[in-house]
Amino acid sequence: MSATSPLRPPDLERLIPLLRHLAELIGQGTEADGTTRAALCLGAGIDDTDLQWADPELRRWAAILGAAHHGESAAGQDLGVRALTLRGIPQATARAAVADAAASLEESQTIWVSSHTIAAGDCPLDTPGTAEVVVRGGPGTVTPGSDSITVEPVSFGPEETTLHIRLDPAPAGSMTWSTIALETTTDRLVLDVTARWCEAPPIGQGGRKSQADDHAPQLVSTFEPATPPPAVLVVAPTGPADHRSISAAITAAPPNARILVQPGRYSEGLVLDKPLEILGDGPSGEIVVEATTANCLLMKTDYAHVRGIAFHGWAGTTQREFFAVDAAQGCLTLADCDITSDSLTCVAIHGPETTAVIRDCRIHDGKKAGIFVYEHGRGTIENCDIHTNALAGVVVKSGGDPTVRGCRIHDSKQSGVYVFEQGRGTITDCDIHANALDGITVESGGDPTVQDCRIHDGKEAGIYVNEQGRGTITDCDIHANALAGVLIESGGDPTVQDCRIHDGKNGGIYVEEQGRGTIENCDIHSNAFAGVVVKSGGDPTVQDCRIHDGKEAGIYVNEQGRGTITDCDIHANALAGIAIASGGDPTVRGCRIHDGKSGGIYVYEQGRGTITVCDIHANAHAGITVASGGDPTVRGCRIHDGKSNGVYVYEQGRGTITDCDIHANAYAGVHVNGGKSVTLRRNRINGNGQKAIWVQDNSGLEVEDNDLTENTGGPWDIDSTSRPNVRAHRNRE
Repeated sequence: MSATSPLRPPDLERLIPLLRHLAELIGQGTEADGTTRAALCLGAGIDDTDLQWADPELRRWAAILGAAHHGESAAGQDLGVRALTLRGIPQATARAAVADAAASLEESQTIWVSSHTIAAGDCPLDTPGTAEVVVRGGPGTVTPGSDSITVEPVSFGPEETTLHIRLDPAPAGSMTWSTIALETTTDRLVLDVTARWCEAPPIGQGGRKSQADDHAPQLVSTFEPATPPPAVLVVAPTGPADHRSISAAITAAPPNARILVQPGRYSEGLVLDKPLEILGDGPSGEIVVEATTANCLLMKTDYAHVRGIAFHGWAGTTQREFFAVDAAQGCLTLADCDITSDSLTCVAIHGPETTAVIRDCRIHDGKKAGIFVYEHGRGTIENCDIHTNALAGVVVKSGGDPTVRGCRIHDSKQSGVYVFEQGRGTITDCDIHANALDGITVESGGDPTVQDCRIHDGKEAGIYVNEQGRGTITDCDIHANALAGVLIESGGDPTVQDCRIHDGKNGGIYVEEQGRGTIENCDIHSNAFAGVVVKSGGDPTVQDCRIHDGKEAGIYVNEQGRGTITDCDIHANALAGIAIASGGDPTVRGCRIHDGKSGGIYVYEQGRGTITVCDIHANAHAGITVASGGDPTVRGCRIHDGKSNGVYVYEQGRGTITDCDIHANAYAGVHVNGGKSVTLRRNRINGNGQKAIWVQDNSGLEVEDNDLTENTGGPWDIDSTSRPNVRAHRNRE
């Protein structure tokens, strides 16, 4: 070995643990002189015999780090990283050392932490998990990733600050996975936080245990805060490295070791059979694991963390079928990975003991689904770009229960998200768009929670719930889909709350074929067809909604559709506020139906319906129109200030109107023209622009106990063909 060549890997491995200490000393302004270097070597067990090769190398490292400490630019620090990697030091390790050396500079905003993965220590069941991490590089703030985590303090400064982390207790056998985010004005760093509670004694502890210890449930943590730094193995296809393949490094590594993988293509399938960290040591697009006869990554241990690696499954080229990543047990974290598969799904998460975290990944061009969660698998899928998969972007079935947060799910050849066969899941803050079928499909007992999502520009429905599918959809923006914003069929029964459903190329909400559903406090507007369509035995509950500015009716109930519509504000639609036809029979109660560009309510072609205690006003045509065998019951309503008749019945229309206040309409209060069997009872028909009641064309009418006073044209106008068919009793004229 020449005086200037990099150290041999065994010698480099002995010396690398000193790099961090050397960088910290230089960052604090301490001179790394011969005495300082000798003390570090002594502490690491490097004796006088080995100083002849160790001290010159430490002196070179000190010179490089000193230049980074005194430099004033990011380019200068990058040069320091490059110089250290030329000495054989892995890039990630070199980058951390340069950041430590430069950390004391006032203008530096680099966040330094003592560990990127935080695992709580052992503790009994029903007792909070606790952990600590040291951070510097502020001023900055600390934000927990979930309500189950408490961090004190919630800010940090330029010098070292110890953050105390508390995790709320969880049931036995469950695992908590979350994050804390560290933010300054120029930088943001997200740390993983993990803990698992189970019925087992603590592992990795020495000393004698009592009988009580043998039976006490404990929190099991893969990485214990008090353990020494993990062993580090380097993998590279060429140059200084411990191994040429990742599989060889996995075999050689002790549990909890860290494997650094340098850029290159690795043609192998990885089996994780012990707790490990595998970290890409370079751009993730340049570190590729590809497999043709196996999974690219198979998880068969309790815990593993993989970051910055691409997994490309090419099993299809050998006529075989494998998942690119198969999380079959334990707790797998994938971060900043690029994943594709030409045979099966890109990522599979399955099994009741499996909990995976998939974060900041690109999951695309799968021959089947992007992510498949099944057989009671759980996990968190966060901030991923999931696109162009042959089936759905995310598939959940058989008790699978993932959390999908902040993802972009788009351009799938089928649905964006597909939940079925008792699948569950929580889908929050996702952008789901431009999928070939529905944005979200729920069927066969699927029951997801969908919150704060944007579901738009799909080639079919925004959300499709059928075959006894359920689900709770809240505070979503559902727009510009080719079919309905929400389509409910065949016993589907979701709850849709606080959503904005608008600008669809079809209707806003369709409920048909015995579909049900509860639609609450939604803003449904500007759709090409009706805001809500109910037909073919559909029977939803629609309450406290705003249904307006549709290109057709606000609500359209036909073909034996039913439904209960309460306390809605239905206005400014191009056709009727509510249209009822072909055996439709809804209950409409407590609604405000106004300012329509046509009539308020239109009942025709054997439509029925019960309309009670509604305020129907200021519509361009009649407040209520009944025609062609329509036969509604109208009770306790206010029908006023319309620009035409208050009520208009024609072409064999029927109906019973009782206890209503019909006033201030431009034409007649009630106009019956060819209507049959119309009953008016106990109504106040006053102050209208023409007669109170106008009857024409052989109409049949029963009028009892009505107040017909103070109309401009008087109480009556009955033509000779209708007079024999009008029965009037106890009316005030």
